[in-house]
Amino acid sequence: MSEPVWQGVAVVGRQAHPALGEVGMRRAPADFRVDEVLGFEPSGNGEHVFLQIRKTSANTAWVAGQLARVAGIRQRDVSYAGRKDRHAVTSQWFSCWLPRSDPDFAHLVDAEGVEILRVSRHANKLRRGEHAANRFRLRVSGSAIDRVAPEALSARLGALQDGFPNYFTEQRFGFGADNLTRALRFFAQPNRRKARKHRDRDLFYSAARAFLFNRLLDADVQTGQWREGAATLVGDARLSPAEHRVLAPYESLTSGLAADRSQPGSRPRCVRPAHFTTEVADNVLTLSFELPPGAYATALLREIGTVVDLSACDGRDALSGGEAP
Repeated sequence: MSEPVWQGVAVVGRQAHPALGEVGMRRAPADFRVDEVLGFEPSGNGEHVFLQIRKTSANTAWVAGQLARVAGIRQRDVSYAGRKDRHAVTSQWFSCWLPRSDPDFAHLVDAEGVEILRVSRHANKLRRGEHAANRFRLRVSGSAIDRVAPEALSARLGALQDGFPNYFTEQRFGFGADNLTRALRFFAQPNRRKARKHRDRDLFYSAARAFLFNRLLDADVQTGQWREGAATLVGDARLSPAEHRVLAPYESLTSGLAADRSQPGSRPRCVRPAHFTTEVADNVLTLSFELPPGAYATALLREIGTVVDLSACDGRDALSGGEAP
């Protein structure tokens, strides 16, 4: 299964290590577990109700909508630190602005695949990226595990402890990288800052900045200069000559971000997984690790082999090698 391509370019970028084979993930939601590490304890008092929720095969925005419905508030008064994968078992925190009421959120458990783990209060709402980390436990299979010498797989896993390229992976770009196509149309509109809802603008800016960052990181991986420092998240700041050379083919995106005065930033080129452990049994590789907010587990998996997302496949024979466990 090939990675999405946009205007003839893979949206992610080249791997730092050659693929050992195929890596099949998400054969079942329980094979892809993510637990958000909040990093602080809600105070127990304040205008915002904090809920820790475990969900299975449900996306973050849908759960936020259900919370708003049960609480009788606007959806924009429901906040969360980050979006989590839909085809997975995930736990994360939400906050609801409820200064004068305590709704019975027990009704939410009627929603299939949703479980409330904790409820508390806090003085401030939960902001994007405010959590400390995401803890992953993944079970993967495929020819990169069952058709490779154990020594080769062990060496690759050892190398990943030293870090992997911090790409934005395909989740950031929508199905078939459609968010980039929509961003290009958006930047071509006159008076575009008033033409779309704020949420849509953020989606387009995010996809464009992620794609441009990946182009810069891809160039760094090609030269082997990706393990230290940070690469630019393009905004309205002037690009360096080296950045301009890499991004010249995407002037429609860079000029659109600059014209809209998008805030520039930076992102580490390399991410190093914390608490990294692995186990191979019955041709299944189990990985446990923590990543900082904004880093993608699939960026780690693609450094083992070609990632095949089995949640998008019907058959268990979607992998070219190895039998289903």
